[in-house]
Amino acid sequence: MANVQSFEDISRLLLLRCPAVGPFLARDLIRNAFRDIVELRQWSWLLKRSQMTVPNEYNTGHADVVYGSDTVTITTGVVDPIHIGRQFRTGLASPILTITDVDTVLNTYTLNEIWTGTSGTNLGYSVYQAYQSVPTDFHSFISMVDPATYWSIQTSGITLEMLDNRDPQRSIAGTPPRVIVPFDYYLGNPRFELWPHQRTQSFYLMTYESRPLDPFSPGAEIPTMIPGDVILERALMYTARWPGSSPSNRNMYYSERNAAFHEEQYDRRIGILMKQDNEMFQRDITYQNDQNISLRNVNAAYMQMHDMAG
Repeated sequence: MANVQSFEDISRLLLLRCPAVGPFLARDLIRNAFRDIVELRQWSWLLKRSQMTVPNEYNTGHADVVYGSDTVTITTGVVDPIHIGRQFRTGLASPILTITDVDTVLNTYTLNEIWTGTSGTNLGYSVYQAYQSVPTDFHSFISMVDPATYWSIQTSGITLEMLDNRDPQRSIAGTPPRVIVPFDYYLGNPRFELWPHQRTQSFYLMTYESRPLDPFSPGAEIPTMIPGDVILERALMYTARWPGSSPSNRNMYYSERNAAFHEEQYDRRIGILMKQDNEMFQRDITYQNDQNISLRNVNAAYMQMHDMAG
């Protein structure tokens, strides 16, 4: 296996063992085997570090909104294409809707839903980032911090329902944000609500568990911690349980004894790799978090001025 450099190499090795599967099924078996390994645990090679940014709020001028229309006219102020994807609202009793398009000639925003708030002219408004997108390979949060305030942002234990009960108008303001919760899927990707909503430019450091590329997508690489022979053993187990495409075109590798052999080899090797992953990247130690946040109005300044360790 020393010359194995890609998932295609593993696929070719599978075909050498069992030509009957053909190249397309061979790739599917490799995909299934790799997916089994990925889903087995939270591997260290899936952890990534990234940044989440919030731009400054834009609230210059006034806006006209009409009940039942998805178009907002900015009467004073200037719409900007960079506002696409950000949220628009006119006040605490108004909807918070996403800007999907702008017309710089007519000076209008197009919203993702029709306006169901009260119609109004020359209203004060805000354009800001209430809902945050995540990297395309995002799977789940590990941690998130605000370096400017030494604050750990809570990434679990709070749901959108709890947030709606606590602050239905999203009227609570202030820095730093205390929690980030799953909000919705927008354009096929998950969005999260950072609460309280931040109105000034800031950034946050996040560690997350990623999703690897499809093994046969451009740029996909075999993880260093998972040798190709382990993936092959798992795929061969599946191969040995495939009877063939038809009675006249049987899989000569089909055998429960073969399947059991490869499964035993895989189980032995994957157990060793999990042990090595623990030794390389210890993650199962937990500490009591003295900033375990309730939804009370406690800000970072309070926490910094009080000794919470005792």
